Amino acid sequence: MATTAYGERLDADLSGIQAGPYFLEKILGRGGGGTVYQAVDASGVRYALKVLRPQAGSGAELLLRFSREIQTLRELQHPNIVRIVDSGTIANSWPFFAMELLDGCTLRDLLKRHQRLSVEECLEVLQPIVSALSAAHADGIVHRDLKASNVFVSGDPPVIKLIDFGVAKLIQPDEGALNLTTYGTQIGTIDSMSPEQIRCEPVDERTDVYALGVLMYQMLTGHLPYHGMTPEELMQAHLYEPPPRPSWVAPVSPAVDAVVLRCLQKRPTHRYESAMAVLRALLEAVDGNPGSVSASTGDPASLGLYVEAVELAEDEGDEDDGWIEDALLDALDNARNTLADLGFSVVLELGNSLVAMMPLPAPETMTADGLLRVLAPPEGPVGLRLVLHAATAQCEQGQLVGGALADLHAWVPRGASLPGVHVTDEARAWLPQA
Repeated sequence: MATTAYGERLDADLSGIQAGPYFLEKILGRGGGGTVYQAVDASGVRYALKVLRPQAGSGAELLLRFSREIQTLRELQHPNIVRIVDSGTIANSWPFFAMELLDGCTLRDLLKRHQRLSVEECLEVLQPIVSALSAAHADGIVHRDLKASNVFVSGDPPVIKLIDFGVAKLIQPDEGALNLTTYGTQIGTIDSMSPEQIRCEPVDERTDVYALGVLMYQMLTGHLPYHGMTPEELMQAHLYEPPPRPSWVAPVSPAVDAVVLRCLQKRPTHRYESAMAVLRALLEAVDGNPGSVSASTGDPASLGLYVEAVELAEDEGDEDDGWIEDALLDALDNARNTLADLGFSVVLELGNSLVAMMPLPAPETMTADGLLRVLAPPEGPVGLRLVLHAATAQCEQGQLVGGALADLHAWVPRGASLPGVHVTDEARAWLPQA
């Protein structure tokens, strides 16, 4: 049975005891980070009081981090962030914080009833979440556990509030302060945990951007991008599996697909730089920009190139395959740079693959085999699979948002995993030497 660093049982029900000025009345819910109680003070005002689960061996360091970060959160006043009013410890063992008691339900409960939300409904939920995250990020706080159960819908008309900053992280701690929860500590919920969290690497705003991508996918489709797996399989999926497109299971446009997939990139540098940038991109994807997107059937054809980094051989004796993922991403980075030199523009990124395009006609010297030769990484554990296609394409601000080229299912062979090059009949008509 799990215990704290002080030997107390973590699963104990503390109802009926005093926590500073608060009397714990009953349990409202349990989670991986602790237990939430309904509590009341001497004046009769009720609060939600969360008692955190100390990590074994952390002791005084946990309490120091907790008190410092809660103080920052108490100063963070935002209409879409639950208001924290107090913090302390119970018997010098269990840290707690008291917050306003909300009446309503979580976004997770809402999705259970409605299955999924329309893109417009998703935007209505996303805007206050982004506003809250942006305020936290501006104060140097990363939430690190953004998920549907930490988004609360309260009141009439409904107000969206972001809750549970119990594992929040100061991006830049005060000079001289202990940096207690950065490198080497895995914190968050596996369902929406970013690759850098799984690897116990430093986090920043783009960690919450990844979780936003998971949340958007869940709202649009009704389920998580990676689900039905063991915890170990979930972590492997977040680390190595290309994120699925929402449009595979829901009526979502390629433009919205592109926003979600960019949020779910494995490397933080490949994601949006901020939560507000995500919101702007989604607004543009939903509303469109008639000045930059042509919907006419006479759109000119473009040469499309699908590039996928594939593992050449699996070394079953190496349990730490993080270096393989690095090799896959390095191969894509090198291909991206080479494509720019060749006149291609990268218009879509999909985990271990990307889509690039250039206007037709292509240079007379371009051949499929020649592309494979110049893009192929040095001899090693990774190769590239290329697919060339010619079709109409619609782009907005450098992102593929429509046209036949955006329908990857129609021209990228499914299930192939070997390196090489495939040329569709449409592309062959433009590349006689292919």
